[in-house]
Amino acid sequence: HRNSAITFLSAKGNWNYSAVENIGCTACYGTFYGNKFYVIAKQQKDGGDTRTGGRITICDQGTMKVLKQIEVIDENLSNCDGRAFVGVDENKGYVSTSKGIYVLDLDELELRGVVTGSENNQLYDGEVGNMVRVGDRVFAVHRDKGLLVINPATDQVEQVIEGIDGWGFGSVVLSKDGNLWLSLASTSGSGAADTRIMKVSPYTLQTEVIDLPEGIYGPANSWYAWTPDCFCASQQQNVLYWNGGNSSWFSGYTVYKYDIDKNEFSTYIDYNGDPDGWQIYGCSFRVSPEGDEAYVSLFKGFGDPTYVVRKYDADGHQLAEYPMIQNYWFPSLPVFPDNAEPVVTNPDAVNMTLDAPVKVSLENIATDADNMDAAIVKTVKSVSDESVL
Repeated sequence: HRNSAITFLSAKGNWNYSAVENIGCTACYGTFYGNKFYVIAKQQKDGGDTRTGGRITICDQGTMKVLKQIEVIDENLSNCDGRAFVGVDENKGYVSTSKGIYVLDLDELELRGVVTGSENNQLYDGEVGNMVRVGDRVFAVHRDKGLLVINPATDQVEQVIEGIDGWGFGSVVLSKDGNLWLSLASTSGSGAADTRIMKVSPYTLQTEVIDLPEGIYGPANSWYAWTPDCFCASQQQNVLYWNGGNSSWFSGYTVYKYDIDKNEFSTYIDYNGDPDGWQIYGCSFRVSPEGDEAYVSLFKGFGDPTYVVRKYDADGHQLAEYPMIQNYWFPSLPVFPDNAEPVVTNPDAVNMTLDAPVKVSLENIATDADNMDAAIVKTVKSVSDESVL
């Protein structure tokens, strides 16, 4: 019962425990964006800690020094608890909360209002979870409404994609091929999971429901006590991963893998019947963007302070194990540093006349070795000759 911290695992397997401390109570989400690291916590202070952290903590990417902490997201709404962060562009990010989505000025590190159409005054029924920025839109999962389609130029919800057959959505994931994938979840917060997933084109908004084969459960969700979920994608292969079971409450024993290109589902890791009693803790599963190895935090039960992190290759073979000192760690996301710089190339020369329009594809103009190329945002900064462009 203390405020959250960030623990660092070196490439050689050495732990630096609580390398960054006091980052709020129940810090669930962290990500690198630009030259900063953004951490979102549910509250600014744990009742068992004498220190006050923040619902939003912003660190320098290189030193991890805390640059700023924001304790209160909305002065007018009590229990406006943090959920997740997504970078919108070089000047703006969104912070999802239990009361809607808020705009964060990345230059001044100040909150600048709410995304219109995401607001609510309910404690949990209207909460917003994880978000994805792709194309000309931001997509955010709303517990009750469905998938919010947001125009980042106006900070407004322009459309909502609803769930199916009485189901809502648990989380949204961007795959390497640029499509969105949604888990289905009960909007009541019961933890019930479905045996289907939904594919959404971020450009046409066309949807496709995919039935999972027998023996493969859908991604576990966590609206009953929000975390980002294990549902995630490889950045090297067109592959999805998630944990699942017949109930989201007891889904820490099996990780599934979906090869999108081959349309093949398989069991990636199975801890059922594990002789040492290991199981996954919460949402603590992610895939390294560079090596494509999966990192997962394991524990033996809520009354046992024994935790370990394991690393697996893309085929589910264990590569390494990193025991942690005895403690009740309650880990959230593994987060990987953003090491590679984007590589940008000039487009090919274009021959044209002024009597017919010409379209120039920018699809392959930029790439980033440890980020999703599909998520790269392109912006026109200036035009030298408006008669041409």
